[in-house]
Order: sequence, then structure tokens, then C-alpha cells
Amino acid sequence: MGRGRLGNGHCHRCNSEEGGCPCELLGTGEACHGGRVATAELAAADRLILDDVGARARQLRDLGMRRVVECTDATVATLLSRDRTLRPYCTRIGDRHLLLAPNGEAKVRTALRKLGYALGLEA
Repeated sequence: MGRGRLGNGHCHRCNSEEGGCPCELLGTGEACHGGRVATAELAAADRLILDDVGARARQLRDLGMRRVVECTDATVATLLSRDRTLRPYCTRIGDRHLLLAPNGEAKVRTALRKLGYALGLEA
């Protein structure tokens, strides 16, 4: 039985069978697998990659589902995004798309009707 192994041949840290232990990815495999990790530099590189992935994941935030409206052309999108009534509820994304605020959909529909546009119920 190798150092750090349970009697059943599993790693004591992750309880995995020999050969596919996640501890090897985290750099802890050296202690729990009797020194079978290639080098300390590899473990440090693995740790650096995992730290980088973790940092990048914290840089994004899911804001949930939002309604995006596609306009036929950039002129319509410009007209609607600059309208005084719609401006607080519409964010221009790209040339022809508007992102609607989740709390203002009813107000957007009302304002669009007053401007002569109708927003369908398509999903």
C-alpha cells in the first residue's frame, strides 16, 4: 500500500482509485500518491492555471434572463434608444438590438405603441 492510500487502494484525500485522482490536478497528488506527480514545477503550474480560472470566473456575473428586441435596421434602434420615454428602460447592444430592463417591460410596450410600434409576443 502506497503512502496516503487507504486499505482499499483509494486515495485518502479524494477517495478515487489509483490513476485518475483529481488530487494530481490540484498539486496534492505528491503527498497522497507517494510522489508520483512528475515535478513540483508541474504542480505549481497546475495551481497557477486553477487560480487563474477561478479569478476569471469571479469576473463574470449572471444577471438572469432579459428580453432583447431586434429592430429591422440601425435607424429604428437609434430612434427607440434615444426616445425620452424608452431611454431609462432600453440599452443599445449592437447596431440593431435593444436590451429591455426587466422592471420596465410594460412601460416599454406602452411607449412603443404610442410611437406606432408593436412588440409581438414571440419568444
